[in-house]
Amino acid sequence: MENPLRGLPAPPPLGAAALPPGTYTGRVVLVTGGGTGLGKAIAAEFARLGADVVIAGRRAVQLDAACGELAAVAGAGRVAAAVCDIRDPERVSDVFDAAEAAFGPPDVLVNNAAANFPCPAEDLSPNAWRAVVDITLTGTWFMTREFARRHLAAGTPGSIVNIGASYAWTGGPGLRPQRRRQGRCEEPRGDAGRRVGSVRHPDQRPGPRAVPARGHDRGHPGRTGRRRSG
Repeated sequence: MENPLRGLPAPPPLGAAALPPGTYTGRVVLVTGGGTGLGKAIAAEFARLGADVVIAGRRAVQLDAACGELAAVAGAGRVAAAVCDIRDPERVSDVFDAAEAAFGPPDVLVNNAAANFPCPAEDLSPNAWRAVVDITLTGTWFMTREFARRHLAAGTPGSIVNIGASYAWTGGPGLRPQRRRQGRCEEPRGDAGRRVGSVRHPDQRPGPRAVPARGHDRGHPGRTGRRRSG
């Protein structure tokens, strides 16, 4: 097919992948918020690439269901799940212990877990504010710190991928707390990147998508139920 954009290579065929199967064979990948939505999709892609995948989240039922789906992915390595509230640093340590016991130390950490409550700032409850900040900012930091500590102690390289959002810079209606915590997530990332040469720390920013409301988000008159979380 002739490329309509002159001077550019033709686009890849529909369904083509950037990396071939087996790219991550022998590697261990830990994905927070991996039981649903974007986190599960990320875990599925790593599974397709041959990685041993550990998904972490707060709900055992969702994690168990996701494990079955991920194990069925063509080319998948081993799959395990760990129930973890990343707001609790002791539970964060436990999830790394569980991952190491199952497959060995994680080579890649994907910080995907988050809480989003798009609504007017004056309608946001204190609990919702704390959930956004404690999960997406504090929890991300606890996971990052534990991952870096273990790799520094072992003298091994590793990669951390933060799943962020473009509105950390641009903002948007009803996104005040999310914008604040996304911007703050950049600060420890930059610090770690400068001081820890063996741990790479890129990030990705997918666009918004609708998912069902859960937990204390239900029933609030000022909220839409849009949220990115596992």
